[in-house]
Amino acid sequence: MRRDIFLSIQEAKKAMVMDRVIRGEMTAAEGAARLGMSKRQIFRLKARVARNDISSLSHGNRNRKPANTIPETVRELVCSRAREDYCGTSLAHMAELLERFEGVRISSKSIGRILKERGIPLSRHHRSGRKYKSRGRRKRLGELIQIDASPFDWLGTGGMLSLHGGIDDATGQIVGLHFEKHECLRGYVRVLEEMLLQWGVPGEIYSDRHTIFLSPKTDKLSEEDEIEGRKAPLTQFGNMLYLLGIGHIGARTPQAKGRIERLWETCQHRLVVEMRLRGIRTLEEANAFLPEYVELHNKAFSVEASERESAFLPCPMPEKLRLVLGVRDTRKASGGSDISWKGNAYQLEDAKGRKVLLRRGESVTVVSSFDGSLWGIRANREEYRLVPSPLQKKDTCPLPPKREKKTTGHKPSPDHPW
Repeated sequence: MRRDIFLSIQEAKKAMVMDRVIRGEMTAAEGAARLGMSKRQIFRLKARVARNDISSLSHGNRNRKPANTIPETVRELVCSRAREDYCGTSLAHMAELLERFEGVRISSKSIGRILKERGIPLSRHHRSGRKYKSRGRRKRLGELIQIDASPFDWLGTGGMLSLHGGIDDATGQIVGLHFEKHECLRGYVRVLEEMLLQWGVPGEIYSDRHTIFLSPKTDKLSEEDEIEGRKAPLTQFGNMLYLLGIGHIGARTPQAKGRIERLWETCQHRLVVEMRLRGIRTLEEANAFLPEYVELHNKAFSVEASERESAFLPCPMPEKLRLVLGVRDTRKASGGSDISWKGNAYQLEDAKGRKVLLRRGESVTVVSSFDGSLWGIRANREEYRLVPSPLQKKDTCPLPPKREKKTTGHKPSPDHPW
């Protein structure tokens, strides 16, 4: 008699291989290699199929209830008590009541599964907190710097400011702080510049996954990005880290960079009071006070690193650092050796004040430093200052405004229906 046989994907594969082995189309050794078994197991399966049929290859416990299955009577008791007497109790409390008054021992998770299967809403939802493994401090100063920004009413005026900062993972020392109205690239660059000038170049930087640090445009990879093995193009800040040789780690949870998260909690209690006692009410005054506060904080909260040797590397020269800490973009030269940047035409000028001639279509990297200076870098890594082009088109005189035609409205008669 024919009947349906239900097999899993792995069991169906085993059945097809064994069928070929039985018919002689495949040797036992080939079948064993195909199924990842030994030849002895193949012979056992072949004998089992000969005694019964192909259904003997399915798992023996299929369609059998587990030995620890909760009886249906207990399930009905749980549902009836949840609707009536124990309505409004938590799962743990319900398990205690069932054991105390009904003599039924059942876990709270099993009760939750039963009620969910029957469509009975739970009165209380409790989600256990995520568990995180503590990460030890880095061993040397400068191995890892955590950076972040914290929006808060720092001046106590009701207005929000964003405090950008960085903290060393090994010692807990603040390496830079800077206020801006909002979390932005300028704030992080100021913190990076302060750290580079005072401490040096760190090994790695740990941040969140803000678009300032990681680009969401994963489908727009350049040829250089593909060669470097990147999954997304570098952002402006990411390019600065790349030029400095600083590694970047993107945290997926706030708990991963808990050291700087705790720093914000400390600053929101201490820094606010310190600025209020000094009568600081403006953004400029707050930024001017931050170096003093950093010194006070590091003296009170920093610890010694496990190893005395510092991981900070020497900072680049100021003229090189100015080019690194700048917004970069690529432009093509025109036939007159001009570069277009934000609606204006510029030319490259060398150290002696001479204009640099460019081929039509030659690529030039424009660097806009945060001090307001503009620089151009050619493919051979030569750096030039960008100056306004003398051939730049001047603004033409605006056309006179059009005269508006004065129209005399028609005055309806007194007996008009409108």
